[in-house]
Amino acid sequence: MLKMHPIFFLPLLIIGGMCLLSGLAWLYEKTRKKIDCVGLGTVTYSGENWSGLIPHFQTGEPAVRFEIPGGKSGPNPTDVDRLLQFWQTVSQQLDLIRPLAMVELEDCFDNVSGTRDEAPLAEILERTATDSKALDRDWSLCQVGLYEGSTRERYWALDFEVTWDVEHTRCAYLDLGGGLLGYDLSCVVVEY
Repeated sequence: MLKMHPIFFLPLLIIGGMCLLSGLAWLYEKTRKKIDCVGLGTVTYSGENWSGLIPHFQTGEPAVRFEIPGGKSGPNPTDVDRLLQFWQTVSQQLDLIRPLAMVELEDCFDNVSGTRDEAPLAEILERTATDSKALDRDWSLCQVGLYEGSTRERYWALDFEVTWDVEHTRCAYLDLGGGLLGYDLSCVVVEY
């Protein structure tokens, strides 16, 4: 019988484990259900929700990820219509949310005053002092989702990437009518 030195066994075990994990990841990706949805293109089912990409409302900007509820057979047609109608008004929604982002940016600036992180935020504040839409260069919509809150009411969640804090995204919460419910770090647990 062939004896293997223990030093050779460990790398073989690691390589075998990596191959197994790669195979499971490939199998998972192949079993995720993908369908073509009218108005949204290809959507992917990921357990209770369907996701995909919707063209950005501003020309030249990258597509925005969306997530809407639905069963295994496909997204709820009412929610698809809601998303498409909401997307037509998203520019106006951002006009309502932008002042909250400006307040949050000013709070961040106050927190870093006197540190090396002050200069980049000062530059953004200076650029946006006369035109709050200039903030869009540093505050970009990256995801929109329709979710059900703890009270069983549905709400919109809009996630934003910000240049002044690359570790965290921000999220605005709106009711189905577009009324603003809140704005905070995306990692904050909210009750809507």
